[in-house]
Amino acid sequence: MSKLTSALLVYTMLVSVFSTLFAFPDTVAAAAVVEATNTSAETLATTSHSVALPAGIAAGDELLVLFSAKTVTFNLPTGWTELYNSGADDPGLFVIRRVADGGEGSTLTVTTGGAQKSDHVSYRFSGAAAAEISTAATGTSVNPDPPSLTPAGGALDYLWLAIEANAGDSASAYPTSYTNGFEVIGDAGIASARRELNAASENPGTFTIAASNVWKAVTVAVPPESTPADPPTGLTTTSNTGNVSLSWTTPASTGSSNLETYGVWRATAPFTATSSATLITSFATSTGTTYSDTSASHGTVYYYRVTATNATATSSLSNQKSSSSNSGRVIRLTGSLRVLGARLR
Repeated sequence: MSKLTSALLVYTMLVSVFSTLFAFPDTVAAAAVVEATNTSAETLATTSHSVALPAGIAAGDELLVLFSAKTVTFNLPTGWTELYNSGADDPGLFVIRRVADGGEGSTLTVTTGGAQKSDHVSYRFSGAAAAEISTAATGTSVNPDPPSLTPAGGALDYLWLAIEANAGDSASAYPTSYTNGFEVIGDAGIASARRELNAASENPGTFTIAASNVWKAVTVAVPPESTPADPPTGLTTTSNTGNVSLSWTTPASTGSSNLETYGVWRATAPFTATSSATLITSFATSTGTTYSDTSASHGTVYYYRVTATNATATSSLSNQKSSSSNSGRVIRLTGSLRVLGARLR
């Protein structure tokens, strides 16, 4: 065997060993992608405002519209969800979202309670779950300051948006680390910028506008699309004295984020949904893929399944196995016994 052949064999063996010892989980979902944006304005006072939507809207996209106008109320368009509504204020800010069905067209009509000019920014995201929003901050200064936001999903690869509306001044600087700024300056100005960051919370920092003015500011987090992990596989059960031991295999895919917990479900009859079973334990996946059910009653046959939960969703149920625990009792014989004609006591 040549030295080259020997070296290749050693290399192949090392790669195999390394792959076995250091099996890394699937790559988790990246941040939502901004596929398109648009800006528009109504330069004449009206109660029916035409908002330009981003191009290429497809079913399943997450849509976000930022709308600013002075001293008028805002009416929620059919099929949209309101994230923030300042009401009749100066400046007024209206933030709405929607999961696209593909039939939205190129414009959205927003009506207001009175005639007024308006400014708008719209976003189209792919690979996104429903956007979340902070409370609103208000002030009078040259530095609109979007407040901190802690989304419900914990630390994920969020797309963060810093947003401010003011009474008509342009933005000369955006929050540090925020890029792709947009602004529409008319009778009421609106500006936004974004960044990608894996964090459990975010405080964007301040905008700078041309002159001291009244403003409102919010922070929006767009989470990555929520995809559950695959279910655990290869569940086995073993009957032991006083307990039933379970073992299973890690899911093939972790879904849109890293695994966090396993759940063990039990019932006294076969089941296909968690609503027909009891969650007897939930523990961190770092603990392992085994569990000992010490609460199993002797003589009762139990049916088991396991789920895996990542940061945003829970998997479907694993395969099902049944088992019962042994009593561990010792049987004692009393009295006499005849064996081949002999009498034993």
